[in-house]
Amino acid sequence: MNFLQSFSVSRARQGGFSLVEILAGMLIALIGILVMTKVFSDSESAKRSVSSGGDAQANGGIASYTLGRELRFAGYGLNGKEALGCHLKIHNEAGAVKDFEIDNFAPLTVFPAGQDAFLAVGVKLPAADADTDMVMVAYGSADIMAEPVGFNDQTANPDASKVGYGVQSRGSFTVGDIVLAAESGKNCALFQVTSLPGAADYCGVTDEGNSGVVRFSNGSFKNPYAATSCDSQVSDFNSDKALQTYSANGNVAKLYNLGRGLNIHVYAVRNGSLTSCDVMAMDCTKEASWIQIAPNIVNLQVRMGYDTTAVPDGAVDVFWNPWQKDGESKSFNAFPDELDGKTAACRASRVSAVRIGLVARSNQFEKDIVTGTDAGAADALKERGGIPSWQKNPLDAAADPEHEVFALGDPEKDPAAKNWQNYRYRLFETILPLRNMVWKGPDSGC
Repeated sequence: MNFLQSFSVSRARQGGFSLVEILAGMLIALIGILVMTKVFSDSESAKRSVSSGGDAQANGGIASYTLGRELRFAGYGLNGKEALGCHLKIHNEAGAVKDFEIDNFAPLTVFPAGQDAFLAVGVKLPAADADTDMVMVAYGSADIMAEPVGFNDQTANPDASKVGYGVQSRGSFTVGDIVLAAESGKNCALFQVTSLPGAADYCGVTDEGNSGVVRFSNGSFKNPYAATSCDSQVSDFNSDKALQTYSANGNVAKLYNLGRGLNIHVYAVRNGSLTSCDVMAMDCTKEASWIQIAPNIVNLQVRMGYDTTAVPDGAVDVFWNPWQKDGESKSFNAFPDELDGKTAACRASRVSAVRIGLVARSNQFEKDIVTGTDAGAADALKERGGIPSWQKNPLDAAADPEHEVFALGDPEKDPAAKNWQNYRYRLFETILPLRNMVWKGPDSGC
C-alpha cells in the first residue's frame, strides 16, 4: 500500500458522523425527552390528585368527627320539657363575660346562613363565611344522667345562710355540682351547689339545717372538683342575688344536675376553616375567641329533623331548611308550619335528628381548572361529592334566584376561594340521631 492509499483510509476512519446522522440522533433524543416529560407530568398530576384528595379527606374527616361527636352529646342532662326552649340566665364571675343570657336554649340551635346569629338580644356572634350555617350544641357533664328533681324556691328566706332550694330528693346532688333550675313559663338559671345541710361536708364540717335543701351560697365553700385541700373557695356561678325566682311550693320547678358543668359550644366555618368557641369560657362575640378545628373547610350546612305529626311519635318527618319559609327569609328559630302555635319547649322537643353536609377543600393548587362552572361540570362535581345531595345546585343560578345557598369558599375572607376552580373538593354528609332526645321520648300533650 503506497502513501496515498494509506492517507485516504486514515481520513475515512476519522470522518465521524454526518449532518444527517446528527439530526436523526437529535430527533430520537427529543422524542425520548418528550416521552419522559409526559410520563413525569402525568405522574405528578396523579400524585397531586391523590395527595390533594387525601388532604381534603383528612381535614373533612377531622371536622365531621368532631361535629358528630358533639352532636351525639347534645341534650345530655337537659332534655326535660322545663329546660327546653327557655331563656337561660348565667352568672360566671370567672368568665370572659360576667353575666350573659341565651334565648331559646336548646340542645341544638342552628343559625342559618345569611342571618345574624344572636345568643340573646344585643349579644351577636361574628358572622360565618358566606352561605354557611352555624350550629350551637349544649350538654351537661354529670357522670349519670338523672331525672330532673322537683323543688320549692326558698331564696326569699331572710336568713342568707339558708338560701337554697327545697328538693324532693337530694340523693343525686353533691357539693360542687352545677345545676340548672327551670320552670315552665320562667327563665332558666345556672347555679353551683355549695352545701347540703344535715350531712358532713368534705372537710368534716356539718352544716345543720333542713336536710332537703340544696344551697347555693355565693360565699366560701369546699369545691371537690377544683382542689384537694380544705381551703375555702368561692363559687363563680352564684350571684349575690337570685337570677330568677320560682314557685315557693308545689315542686313544679325542676332542678337538673349537670355534674362538673354545662358545655355550650358553637361551630362555624370562618376564613376557610371550621372553628369553635366555648360560650361558657370565652367571649364568643369576639372573633379572636374562636379556635381552629380543621383547615380548608369551605361549607357547612345543617338541617334539623322535626317530628311534625299531630300526636308526636319521635320519628323525623321533615329535615327543615330555615333559609326560606313561604318565600320569606326567617331567623334561626324558624320551624315547620305544622308546629305553628306550639311553645318553644314543644318545638325543641320535636327535634330528634340532625343532618349535616360539610365540604372540605384540598390543600394543593392545581394549575389547570379541575372544578368547572358549566352544567355538565356542576353535575360531575355533585357526583364526586362536592355538593350535598339534598342541596340545590350552587352553580346553577336559575336553581335559586333568591339565594345562592351553597358556596365553595368566601372570597372576602378566604384568599384561596378566589381561584376555587383550581382546587378539588370532598363532601361529608350524614344524619345523626340526637340520642338523648330520642331516649327521652316524645312529650305527651305537645
